[in-house]
Amino acid sequence: MRRPLCCVCVAFVATVFLYLQCNPLPGVVQDCTEGERITLFGEVCKKEYQSGYQGKTLVIRLENVQRWCPGMGQDGQQAVRGDVICYVGVDTDLVEPKAGSSIAVEGEVSYFGEARNPGAFDAQAYYRILGVDFRLYKAEIRTQSSRYSVYHESLYQLRRHFEEIFDRVLAPKDASIMKAVLLGSKSELDAQSRQLFQKSGIAHILAISGLHITMLGMGLYKLLGRSGIPQAVCAVVSVGLMIAYGDMVGMSSSAYRAVFMFGMQLAAQMLRRTYDMLTALALAAMLILLEQPLYLYHAGFLLSFGAILGAGCLSDVVKPQTCGRGKHLTQRAALSLCGSLSIFLVHFPIMLCVYYEFPVYSFLLNLVVIPAMSFLMAAGLLCL
Repeated sequence: MRRPLCCVCVAFVATVFLYLQCNPLPGVVQDCTEGERITLFGEVCKKEYQSGYQGKTLVIRLENVQRWCPGMGQDGQQAVRGDVICYVGVDTDLVEPKAGSSIAVEGEVSYFGEARNPGAFDAQAYYRILGVDFRLYKAEIRTQSSRYSVYHESLYQLRRHFEEIFDRVLAPKDASIMKAVLLGSKSELDAQSRQLFQKSGIAHILAISGLHITMLGMGLYKLLGRSGIPQAVCAVVSVGLMIAYGDMVGMSSSAYRAVFMFGMQLAAQMLRRTYDMLTALALAAMLILLEQPLYLYHAGFLLSFGAILGAGCLSDVVKPQTCGRGKHLTQRAALSLCGSLSIFLVHFPIMLCVYYEFPVYSFLLNLVVIPAMSFLMAAGLLCL
């Protein structure tokens, strides 16, 4: 068996899939009434500003949530199953809570709706995968603790600082795209831009994934290596900064996969072992599913892992035998076309199952977009 660890991880993923197929999860239990105004206690794990028709809103995600219920449970508090998203109106009196702090917030309960037609966005299933139970509208922060996470708050402030730089030096539309590409902040993208990226089949460039980690992490690793720093120190610093970068941009499943595989690649170099992409990919999938098995139904998870699976398994299959690995322009173009086609063959059934449509020209468009992304990211970093 050439890849024993890979086979074990694949078997685990297959077992999780079969278990979910044989044991469908029960429906969402609504403990609160729609529109009911309640008070919650929880820890701030994520926050960002969004612009809408009602002005600027602070969106806070709470974890370890307790509901205030006088006369029920210990100290009148009842645990909430998942996380809660709170929409807080921005005014002059608002004191923004720090990441990791505990707050009490009051607002109106709103549950996520199910998809009524095939192909429509199923908000309930999407947020269930992300571990969010419901949301609070017209939320108001009543109290907040003085203790907070210095690490996560510092990353949040750094991200806000970068966003302000883009706002100062770029046009609003360009700034929103650059924020999405480099900082993972898609809240300011207008509906037209979102639809354009999705309809063209290049929405993946807005997700923090392997392209970002390879360019930033490997670039940093090589830069440190040329400065005479020991190789082990370069690897530890590069991986540590990429983990911090992933935490800053939200650490989605695609970002987690990219950071993990980057760490495995550097670890293989340190241990003088051969790096196996498929083993690293399977191990990353197993670790994600150990935390949340429902990611098997998440489009971002399937597309991210599918792209690497296609590049790792199908690129040699679709490549003509006469196509070598030389530096000739036609050979490099043929290799790029085969790589894009291999990813297309995996993404095609996933996109049909999730979105019920697929732009057949996307694999040709990606031949231009993906190389251009390197220049766009370099320009964004230079801008910062």
